[in-house]
Amino acid sequence: MRKPERLETKRPRQNGWVKRKRKEIPLEISIEKRAVKFLEEAGFKVEKHGKHGWPDRRVDVGYSVHIWLEFKRAKCSCLTKAQKRRFGELQRRGELIYVVKSFTDAVETAWRIHNLAAKMQLFA
Repeated sequence: MRKPERLETKRPRQNGWVKRKRKEIPLEISIEKRAVKFLEEAGFKVEKHGKHGWPDRRVDVGYSVHIWLEFKRAKCSCLTKAQKRRFGELQRRGELIYVVKSFTDAVETAWRIHNLAAKMQLFA
């Protein structure tokens, strides 16, 4: 029995593009690892979630405040249907969710919310 001929797909071309761009655009796991290490060294508590539509990390920024961080690549990435649904549920409950696309975004977001929580604590 002969094998059916394979149809030409875009996959090999896409894979080649991804491999070339990987050097220019870091993978989200590398951004996440670097940001988590930095935030933990700075004293923030960082928990891994990231399954079934949950954001990747929950960061306790102090003063009984936490934020959710979803790490994405700078280009070529969007939220899944499960993430869109879960993020909507969390936001309706008043949770703060940030989609960050770089190490700098993650660190600046955590520090900005930490400083805001500290100011709110002063006026409480």
